[in-house]
Amino acid sequence: MAIAVTAFSARADGRDPRGPTPKDTSARVGFYGGLPYVRAFDDELRLYPEAAVRIDATWSPDKRSDSPVLGSEESGPHIVLRRLVLGMSGEVFRRVAFTAELEMGGQRIGQTPASGVDSVRRWARADAHDGVVRPAQVSISVRPWRALAFTVGQVSTPFSMSNRTPEKAGVFMERPLPIRGLAAPNERALGVMAWGELEDRAFAYELGVFAGQMGSAFSAGNLDLEGRVFVRPFTHLGRGVFFELTQIGMSARLGTRDPASKGVVPPSLATGQGFVMFRPFDGIAGLPEGPQRAFGGELRVPVRTPTRAVFDLRAEAYLVRDETSAPGSPSSFGATIVQAKAGRLQGAAWYVSLDWWACFIPGFEQLVTGEPGITRPPSLDERRVSVPKSALMASVLAGGINADSLDGGPTPPGLTPKKPLPVTIYQLGGTVQYLLGTNLRVALEYMAYVAPHSGEAALTRVFVPGNLPSGASPLGNATTHVAHELGLRIGAGL
Repeated sequence: MAIAVTAFSARADGRDPRGPTPKDTSARVGFYGGLPYVRAFDDELRLYPEAAVRIDATWSPDKRSDSPVLGSEESGPHIVLRRLVLGMSGEVFRRVAFTAELEMGGQRIGQTPASGVDSVRRWARADAHDGVVRPAQVSISVRPWRALAFTVGQVSTPFSMSNRTPEKAGVFMERPLPIRGLAAPNERALGVMAWGELEDRAFAYELGVFAGQMGSAFSAGNLDLEGRVFVRPFTHLGRGVFFELTQIGMSARLGTRDPASKGVVPPSLATGQGFVMFRPFDGIAGLPEGPQRAFGGELRVPVRTPTRAVFDLRAEAYLVRDETSAPGSPSSFGATIVQAKAGRLQGAAWYVSLDWWACFIPGFEQLVTGEPGITRPPSLDERRVSVPKSALMASVLAGGINADSLDGGPTPPGLTPKKPLPVTIYQLGGTVQYLLGTNLRVALEYMAYVAPHSGEAALTRVFVPGNLPSGASPLGNATTHVAHELGLRIGAGL
């Protein structure tokens, strides 16, 4: 049995390796492009063991409420085991691929048992301390052609560039709030997906039908049809130009929700460290019911400067309308039966981010974690470089949720019908990080969550730590509150 660690240089543009390809080496066990592999049966079987750990140090200077029911024990600095992943991927005959990952800490931020319908706790941190082992990416893919492939299992849903960026390749410690909170609240789902692409990804598409997650009961009332398509209009200008990777795309999802079905989880909007700023069901027990719709687009423009520094601009914007209702409708007020009015959460979710790669420093490259928005089954043949490349990157982010919420449920006789309440949250921040491919990451990040009018209960139900007196309701004048968070992440993986 031959054992080798392949090491040779890559092209300056980081796209094609010099020297032997994975097909040309006889090693049965090795390490290529940051990916460990085991090959057998004349290379007809390839196995890729996987392991990853994410450790976060978090801190917020905001003053918390002294009420323990609001989660005051979450204040102050913390060291959190954010995520632990173990898995195995593989290829059979170069046409069939599989991935089986188990993880701790994979629950959605702001969606833990402490954030249930009957809970008033505002902290719902996602970490591995609950000890629950969850299935992560669990799928089988058949790839008969480059332009047409099929995947079945639990995968990242094909909606938005951010959601289709692997976690280990993400820029920030968590996905932008507008995406994970409103546009694509279910990061992964169980279903079947068709996908494909042309050479150099001049055109690519992903389309699937999904129904909840593994471990939850299947329900015909909780189906989602989701799809994403993008084009690269300058891909044939020639390699090394770099803005050839300019990308324009669209995503859409259309689904239904049945609140009587097991596993229906209402959406919540939470900071990256788990403070729940908004839940549609606060005080009214509203649940998703009926159509759930979202549509929008993405734009990516990478540019190399004469100094060899690289800027990567990414932007996404989506319109969302999710219907909700309250249990127990229609309701009886005295002898009068009042028909319930459907509720909804609708508005825009958007963000703009800019990455700066310090490629002018010797030894540093760009895109060392792969291209954003590209999730594919692991394969040696898809490796762009032979050894993990180092990178230094600084990024800034500005995003927002500009929406409004209308409570579902009945209106008692003689009272004014309910009016929509604004749900406006802005996210601003940045990060500086060192990366060694996808194998090592050290990132320092600052985020601010701005909530306009969060000081007046008549205008909003958006909470931040600064507007949480012991009474748990926004009080005072129409002021703006800001939640500040500082985080340090150390991540390692294969």
